[in-house]
Amino acid sequence: MTMSSRLWKFTAAAVASICAAALLGSCAAEDFLNNLPGENANELYASSIDDTMGTVSTAADGAGTEQAQTDGTVTAPTDSAPDAAQTSAQAVTETASTPDSSSEPEKEDKIVAVSAPPNPYAAEYFLTNESDLLKESYRKLYEGVFSYQTVVELPEKAVTGEEIEDLLNFVLKTGSALDLPGSKYEVFVDSESYVTKVNLTYNHTVKEGMAMYDALMKRVDEIVAEAEPLLTDYDKIKYFHDTIINGCMYDLNAPDAHTAYGALVSGRAVCDGYMKAFQLLCEKANIASVPAYGKSIAADASGEEHIWNKVSCGGEWFNLDVTWDDPVGDQQVLRYDYFLVDDATIAHGVITQTNRFMNVPAATNAYGDYYTRNNLVLGYDNDLSYQFEQLVTKNMVGDWTDFNVDFRCLDKNLFDQIRVQYFTEASDGSKGFGYLLQDYMAPGEALRYTFSQNENVYAYHINVSKG
Repeated sequence: MTMSSRLWKFTAAAVASICAAALLGSCAAEDFLNNLPGENANELYASSIDDTMGTVSTAADGAGTEQAQTDGTVTAPTDSAPDAAQTSAQAVTETASTPDSSSEPEKEDKIVAVSAPPNPYAAEYFLTNESDLLKESYRKLYEGVFSYQTVVELPEKAVTGEEIEDLLNFVLKTGSALDLPGSKYEVFVDSESYVTKVNLTYNHTVKEGMAMYDALMKRVDEIVAEAEPLLTDYDKIKYFHDTIINGCMYDLNAPDAHTAYGALVSGRAVCDGYMKAFQLLCEKANIASVPAYGKSIAADASGEEHIWNKVSCGGEWFNLDVTWDDPVGDQQVLRYDYFLVDDATIAHGVITQTNRFMNVPAATNAYGDYYTRNNLVLGYDNDLSYQFEQLVTKNMVGDWTDFNVDFRCLDKNLFDQIRVQYFTEASDGSKGFGYLLQDYMAPGEALRYTFSQNENVYAYHINVSKG
């Protein structure tokens, strides 16, 4: 039988996959045939919902305990309190469109000799039990994308047309330092449906891409060097998590939003940019980490694709979602709701998907999360009101101006009790949290508070400030 190379007839599946890898979290399965679809779907960001704002103040003479509430503001009748806007941070979704590549100026296609670094740790983790042919196929694609090759030839009879979808996903998800392929690519198979080659285009020239790579790795080296004095992997993991969040804003429209470069250099990224940034930092610090992905659980059952990390800490695997710990908003907010959580917890917000080449490790330890490690879990051991009051008021000593209280409840029952007791409006318009604060306020003092809740992990986030 004569062997001939032909264009893969079922290009749609392959295109859908590479799009999910390159633009993970915001891809729609349409407009296939060698064109990556635009960002026609939405990514669920929200790790917190239902923000509420209020103001508490006491009378200058200590009198007047009766309170009235309007639009989330609690005031004593004899004192004027600052205005407070009622806000709500419900789950936010956005859409954006990928520019038509035909309108872009032609990019230079000259390939220069560049050597790709060794396979990432995540790739080696997943490739452990794969065949030598599959390992060679991964390497050829990884080197090809790294060096901006327009044609990548695969080993004979190594990868079928049915498998190329997962393999392309695999390469782009584990290759955290890679730039992304452009808006067009082609997959060719032989008469037995084995892939012979992949034709790729790129959004950047080789010169542009190498400059971006150098800037990215320089930033990675800087952050890892800053974390070097920290003694434990836990502390380094937390430092990487915090540094990414504090230096990056979630932005669907950023030009490099789906890359580690976007997260660490440009400071604008979406979920796969956050994931890749964390992945690179862990690899540089010799901390085991691999990508995990799935579909977010949305109220309307239209869950969108999402990606996060699994990381090894103290010899055990945990989930860590940097994106969902960085809520969207005008101000930088740092949270730990998805910091070293188990599979059961992450499953409240996302359904993990599988990939032929990516068998992610299980995360079963439910007691390694940030709140448990820092004794910030309200349970049944003591009176719930006492526990809550102690968490809040321990900050109200000395010369303070503002503080944050972040904690989670052991289960939904306790979570609901806190909501009803402290943050649900009573028939007289008051809220229990305002009464709690008044007991610790000096005469004439005015306090402002905001709170938000995350029902997926039973967490609350409260900020109290003076004035």
